Amino acid sequence: MKGMHIIKRMLFIAYITLCYNVCFGQTLNGHEYVDLGLPSGTKWATCNIGATIPEEYGDYFAWGETSPKTEYSPDNYKYWNYEDDEHETWIYLLKYNIDCWGVEDNKKVLEPIDDAASVNWGKGWHMPTKKEFDELYKYCTCMEATSNGVKGQLIVGCNNNYIFLPNAGSSMYRKDLVGYYWSSSIYDAKNENNWHYYTNYAWINENNKENRSCGLSVRPVCNVTSNTSGYKSQYNIQCELPSITTKEVSNITAKSAMSGGSILPNDCGSEIIERGVCWFTKNEGFSPFTNMSKDGSGVGDFSSNIVMLKKGKTYDVCAYAVVSFPNNIVAKICGPRIRFTTTNLPVLTCSYENITQTSAKFMGNIEDNLGEDIFECGFCWSKSNNPTINDYHLTADYRSFYYFSGEIYCLDPGTTYYLRAYVKSSAGTAYSFTETFTTKE
Repeated sequence: MKGMHIIKRMLFIAYITLCYNVCFGQTLNGHEYVDLGLPSGTKWATCNIGATIPEEYGDYFAWGETSPKTEYSPDNYKYWNYEDDEHETWIYLLKYNIDCWGVEDNKKVLEPIDDAASVNWGKGWHMPTKKEFDELYKYCTCMEATSNGVKGQLIVGCNNNYIFLPNAGSSMYRKDLVGYYWSSSIYDAKNENNWHYYTNYAWINENNKENRSCGLSVRPVCNVTSNTSGYKSQYNIQCELPSITTKEVSNITAKSAMSGGSILPNDCGSEIIERGVCWFTKNEGFSPFTNMSKDGSGVGDFSSNIVMLKKGKTYDVCAYAVVSFPNNIVAKICGPRIRFTTTNLPVLTCSYENITQTSAKFMGNIEDNLGEDIFECGFCWSKSNNPTINDYHLTADYRSFYYFSGEIYCLDPGTTYYLRAYVKSSAGTAYSFTETFTTKE
């Protein structure tokens, strides 16, 4: 009886240990997950199927298939049937079909037997649904990052826990450039395509789809209920994001503008190794690190020049910071976007010389008339910032297409003035940036 009691006690301890490892140790069936603080309680795996660390790409799967293959094509896809009708190819879907050719079963989500996560990782795991991907995008911060040199996406939850999705591309192309991840939900009524998620440029785009027969990555999720707030592992160290804001845009011309940002520090040991602003038009899409400035490092305020713009175009600008986190993760974080539109007015500059107690010489230069006719040019000045032609102004001697100048003799001694050149053109009145000077005592 004593021996039986010892055996029961050992089995009880083993059972409690197993429950702790499965439920409270943030592993399920030997695979680790992270609690991102999502409202649904969904937990996301730290690795792709077939990977042993977050940076590995892992295996690729066709949608609805549960084993990787050496070749991914419609010819060998499990649930497609090809028939040739007088040299025309017809595709028949054999399963998960709403209103296309084939067996219309109206199934919109993969069954466990066709779910790569459920089959390969066991009960409790499944491929994310569209709803679960939408939740991840809505409640987490997603940013372009590298982890131990591998490009991908850092996704930080509202509790500062994170996962890393490598840019695994697909079985055929774009590895290291983007990440494609299957969901278990079909895409609308277009049965050939299914929801997946494309990770690049610091966001997750929910509007992409991919053909079922392509080989894409799978990042499993589970819905275990456990208190994991205090758990830490080498893949679950909090990433507290620094606060970053974007400065209002100023000094807007046809070709340039000014902005900048402000970065507040955090307490998780991260370091700002680069900062600046990035800008893009609507047609360019959100690829913010194509056009960007580099304005030092560290926290605090900074100013940035936005250059090489086109006249009359609408741009979005946002401040960014390149942040070095623990675990060899480097991520790019963007602040709020601010929209502005460049002018179609001529671009000009202003300078001065020969400052005395009561006089000065002003020089203006038209760098680009942008194809507009010039009717008048000159200078305006005042004792307050941003003078206009409604203040003191002087019509200049317009001696050449590019250069004009003028002299004034009615200034007050020992006084600071603000100065701008102006031109009147067929597109309107344009001003240079403001210059300041002080007359002699």
